[in-house]
Amino acid sequence: MSENIFQNKLNVYFNNTNSKELDGLSYSSDSIFLNCRNAGKKLILAKDNFQAERIYKELKLLSQSRDDDEIIYIPGTEEMPYDMVDSDKFLSSSKNYNLIEYLNSKKENISVITTIKNCRKKIIPKNILENNVIVLNKGSKININEIKDRFVEIGYINTPQVNFHGEFSIRGSIIDIFPGGYDFPTRIDLDDIDIETMKSFNTETQITFEGNDKNTIYVVPMNNIILNKDSIINFRKKFREIFQGNPNNNNIYTSISNNVIPQGLNNYFPLFYEHTESILDYFNNIHEIYLFDDIFPILEDHNKKIKDRFLDCSQNEESFLDPEYLFFNDKSLFAKINEKKVFKIYKNKNLSRDSYNFNISAVPDISFKPYLDSPISDLKNYIKKMSCVVLCCDEEVKISQYTDIFQTHKLAYEIVNKISDVIFDNQKLYIIHGFINESFRINDLNLSIINAENIIKNKIKQQSNRNSSKAAFFIDQLKNLELGSPVVHEEHGIGRYGGLKYLDTNGISNEYLTILYEDNDKLYVPVSALHLVNKYNTIESETAPLHKLGGFSWSKAKKKATKKAYDIAAELLEINAKRVAKKTIRYSINEFEYEQFSSEFIYDETEDQSKAIDDVLKDLTSEKIMDRLVCGDVGFGKTEIALRAAFVCASNFKQVVILTPTTLLAEQHEKTFINRFKNWPFNIKCLSRFKSKKEQNNIIEEIESGNCNIIIGTHRAIQKDIKYKSLGLLIIDEEQKFGVKHKEFLKKMRDEVNVLTLTATPIPRTLNMSLGGLRDLSIIATSPENRMPIKTYITNWKKSVIKDAITREINRGGQVFFLHNRVNDINSVYKEIQDILPSSSIKIAHAQMSSSQLEKIILEFYNKKFNILLSTTIIENGIDVANANTIIINRADKFGLSQLHQIRGRVGRSNRQAYCYLLVQDKNYITENAKKRLLALENMEDLGSGFSIASRDLEIRGAGALLGESQSGEIQEIGFSLYNRILTKAISSLKSGEIPNFDNSLDYVTEIDINEVAIIPGDYINDVNQRLVMYKKIANTDNPEQLDNIIIELINRFGNIPPEVKNLIDITKMKIKYSKLGIKRLLVNKSSLKISFQKDAKIKHEKLINFINNNQNNVSFTKDETLIYKKEFDDIREKRIVIADIINKLR
Repeated sequence: MSENIFQNKLNVYFNNTNSKELDGLSYSSDSIFLNCRNAGKKLILAKDNFQAERIYKELKLLSQSRDDDEIIYIPGTEEMPYDMVDSDKFLSSSKNYNLIEYLNSKKENISVITTIKNCRKKIIPKNILENNVIVLNKGSKININEIKDRFVEIGYINTPQVNFHGEFSIRGSIIDIFPGGYDFPTRIDLDDIDIETMKSFNTETQITFEGNDKNTIYVVPMNNIILNKDSIINFRKKFREIFQGNPNNNNIYTSISNNVIPQGLNNYFPLFYEHTESILDYFNNIHEIYLFDDIFPILEDHNKKIKDRFLDCSQNEESFLDPEYLFFNDKSLFAKINEKKVFKIYKNKNLSRDSYNFNISAVPDISFKPYLDSPISDLKNYIKKMSCVVLCCDEEVKISQYTDIFQTHKLAYEIVNKISDVIFDNQKLYIIHGFINESFRINDLNLSIINAENIIKNKIKQQSNRNSSKAAFFIDQLKNLELGSPVVHEEHGIGRYGGLKYLDTNGISNEYLTILYEDNDKLYVPVSALHLVNKYNTIESETAPLHKLGGFSWSKAKKKATKKAYDIAAELLEINAKRVAKKTIRYSINEFEYEQFSSEFIYDETEDQSKAIDDVLKDLTSEKIMDRLVCGDVGFGKTEIALRAAFVCASNFKQVVILTPTTLLAEQHEKTFINRFKNWPFNIKCLSRFKSKKEQNNIIEEIESGNCNIIIGTHRAIQKDIKYKSLGLLIIDEEQKFGVKHKEFLKKMRDEVNVLTLTATPIPRTLNMSLGGLRDLSIIATSPENRMPIKTYITNWKKSVIKDAITREINRGGQVFFLHNRVNDINSVYKEIQDILPSSSIKIAHAQMSSSQLEKIILEFYNKKFNILLSTTIIENGIDVANANTIIINRADKFGLSQLHQIRGRVGRSNRQAYCYLLVQDKNYITENAKKRLLALENMEDLGSGFSIASRDLEIRGAGALLGESQSGEIQEIGFSLYNRILTKAISSLKSGEIPNFDNSLDYVTEIDINEVAIIPGDYINDVNQRLVMYKKIANTDNPEQLDNIIIELINRFGNIPPEVKNLIDITKMKIKYSKLGIKRLLVNKSSLKISFQKDAKIKHEKLINFINNNQNNVSFTKDETLIYKKEFDDIREKRIVIADIINKLR
């Protein structure tokens, strides 16, 4: 009954007119209007993706009570006309997926929402799209080779591991694919040629989710282009017909002729087909179209851009299609639209128009006011005036928080599952799970539908934690190892990687990693012993040492490095011991005040953030002086951890100093801290060169008197003329940016006050200390919600590239950073950009400007007063402009990798796709080292890659330069990875009181050869790099539980493990077990077993003597501590049992 009353009232109200022009549908009332219109199929044309997605989400909420309704959102792609950067794969494939969803739908009532630009663009013909969708059903049969070719035809890329949309991987009987339109990739498990299961999997762990079996998946083309024999013939024929001259001189033509897909191919897609179609041709059975009044300026602007872009492109030597091939003009577009019944929606009231006006208004301020005696009195009074109020909240967990507040303040409410359950005329509050963007009131019905944020501003949700460990951040897993790359073997030194090779020994074929040494000597390392091998991190691979097998240089270098590592370990331990021994005050936390401060953070904390905050609070409430390092990529929420720590200290009447490497970063922090502490009685000051001498003197007086609680500044804040009254916490942002002198001062301060260090790319010495356990480490590896990887391109300086990059950003309302790091010719670059884009507004910023002038320019950019900021690296730290999502870095080959990563992090701080262009004079003439740096950055688009960047920086620039002169020689001799392990071992040895053993720098691992095939077969994991990574993963495990997890991962990703892999796992389990007992070597052949012991082996000599005496016919013991046991063995199981039995008898 309630459903009929509620829905009928709305239906009557919104259908009480035959007018085709509808006024006053302001806020989100347009969606409720669209939901109430007549049943059937309708098309809604929005001005952009934001408006279209908003309506889609709102209609999903409003239509949920009707099972026969379907809501479909078809996103627009964001590329410019004649864009040389291809369409976003996610958007273009989602468009195709949702078009197919519409064509397959059997529902009677369908609302399709898309953008007006989508209607203007010509697209792939409907019949070709339908014929090129690959439908995979559980239980159906597939041919692996045929399906592989079909995936490639429709735009999918064959990769060793699937991470992004449009990728697939085939491994034996397992197919991984990330189809367009899906949230997660799918793993298809075959039984011969039958599809047995299809499950979604996590790209981070590569493991399938539990309980999500799929019966059908649709693999749609990734874009408008189907690349097969017929379409290529079509393309070649039409290209020759349209363009004059020799087609073989055209890069697009020759690339397609050779089956290579070039950048910018989307500008030629019509040539692949006999004809193209409009998206409207897909909706022939739709009879009503609703369009918004604000689409007309959008179309006018788009028209101009098409003409301007075509004119620009025509001036180049390249051949471009006329606009008529790619776009419908206004006449053709509206001829198609007007074939249907068209309704125009006007958001604002306009009584002069011949249209129907709806009486919709805004909702007044009814927010929760905690400072009043009755915090929700405004809401209560508002509900009394209404027939009913519907509160929409798009998070289930938030609903319980609202109901707690309402119960506390005795406000009656009812939670409903669907909006049609609401009852009119009872002055009641209803709560429903769903999305409404803007609150509104239907005055004639006395009904309000409210976004929950009107009551209490929601925190912004962030992503859940990715499973990660410290070890996962380091690229020492032999990943992407190339032939000839320098590798280091712990016992034999530095050689060159020579690939994987099968060798037969005693009739058994196993796989070995080949290392080439001086004089072309070869070392074959069993894959079960890859824990001994790592990449060698160096500046240039050509200059890496090449040792001689059996020579003395390696053992001498390792021994020297070990001695140095023990010296450094002793020094670090002494510093740490002093800090631990020195007690500090334990800070108290007022739970109520702290919770209130925390609640003012506008985001939900990620798991990583919560863990880091807890770590900091534990440090501050203990007697030990805090020295914590918080590592997190740019924009991942490190500042909030600093704010919480500052709040606790200031609440305990202690002063806090936030130290930044640049004035701009200090200014940025000042704004953040003042805004975050606006409800709290703390005096916050910034001490930097932006302040006059008089202002600085006043601030220093406040610091010394204790009136200033939180001080933000550059190194000026720690100079000798400043005496803090009660300094309790030092927060250091990006410590690696400070000079040697300041670093030494900071080192001394660590003995005296609590220190919290924030960094995105930790300096390796800091990583050393963290790994050695001498500094506490908190890692934030979770990106904010909807944060996308930054698309990065390396390109020569080209006017067309610069123009496209800047225009694309400005067209979507954004701003651009243009970085040129030479002040002496920055004005020349300014003139060049002005020549390329005369209508753009550009300003220059660099460190040689006066502080007031610089601050004015930065603030103007922050406040969107101009489009392009041309600057030096002064923007590297301290400018947080969410609206700037394109950065162009000139002469990028002149920067270090960590610095490039930091600069790139200036963009990508919102949910928009961000772009980074690395410009060089000529890619053919930059150094190999620079190429490696730029390629590393281009390939590391992943969020949270700062740690990988730090490790890669070590590889490229050389560990010595970053770790200090005192250590550089030894590290260069043996490589950073091995040096770090030796240092960690030295620290643990000194901690436990062990006597240093310079000849045995690392814990010994049992060498095992039991004459069994123990490999990962090539037909199980056929990609060499993936096989190497898995070998390394297995070899590096140090407990059986890790091995059990690896088994689960192997089965999940590659299928049931073959016997050879089971043998490898079993041998690794034996290695873990017997290494702890001091077993040096286990060798087994068909007729004997040899067990070699270390001098400190955990066996009892009397038991060893008894065992030898009791088995005199079968046992002997040699001078080199080796037990030889004669026996014929049948299989690996028997070998394991006998070995275990003998060793147990000796313990």
